[in-house]
Amino acid sequence: MKTLIKTQIRNELIGQGILALLSQKSPISEYALLMQLRKIQKVETDPARHEALQELIAELSISVKKFTSDTGMIRREDDEDISEEKPGNEKRQRTVLHKMNKLH
Repeated sequence: MKTLIKTQIRNELIGQGILALLSQKSPISEYALLMQLRKIQKVETDPARHEALQELIAELSISVKKFTSDTGMIRREDDEDISEEKPGNEKRQRTVLHKMNKLH
């Protein structure tokens, strides 16, 4: 039962984050959702929701970090992407983008 409630809270938070991005007419991405969940976390007062936010943020942070390291991109605080010049970056970026397109 506890797992079901926890899952429901997580789903609601993800939905809340995506709805906020849509209402702002922002692009939807894991990184954008991560930033939105961090904003929500700053004002969240419910302990169960706050705990769920911490877990979601940790999971998304790992996913975003892995994606940016796979593509050779560095994300700055101002949301600007910077490409690292590494051998093979172009091939890795094409592979990652190709995999992402398969998901859509």
